[in-house]
Amino acid sequence: MERLSVSFELRGNVQEGELVLEGPLGARIARATWSPTGPAWLERGEQKDPFADLATLTEAVVGQPLPMGALFQWLHGHEASAPPWAVDLTQWQNGRITAWQQVGSEKLNIVVLFEAPNPPLPESVEP
Repeated sequence: MERLSVSFELRGNVQEGELVLEGPLGARIARATWSPTGPAWLERGEQKDPFADLATLTEAVVGQPLPMGALFQWLHGHEASAPPWAVDLTQWQNGRITAWQQVGSEKLNIVVLFEAPNPPLPESVEP
């Protein structure tokens, strides 16, 4: 089993945006940008490569195309279909999304941890 742990910043939407990946010690691993007017770009250090689209770019980075359209929905707590991907949003309020797909005999898991969107408010205490 191969495990990859990265931090990321995701901005924009599925049509236009930026994804910055950082390693466990904060060093930038890669930066991806995309827009409706051109190719998706992947920057790794001094190297900058074009990709036909965001799915092709994510496949080059993680080995499988990621459901970016659905990911933007999932990060807002909305169910979105992205076969063959499945998602568990039951921990979304706690800042956790788990998505997976079966790839042959292997299961590809993605766990996204993020700052909880609506942390519970403390209960008021009457004096």
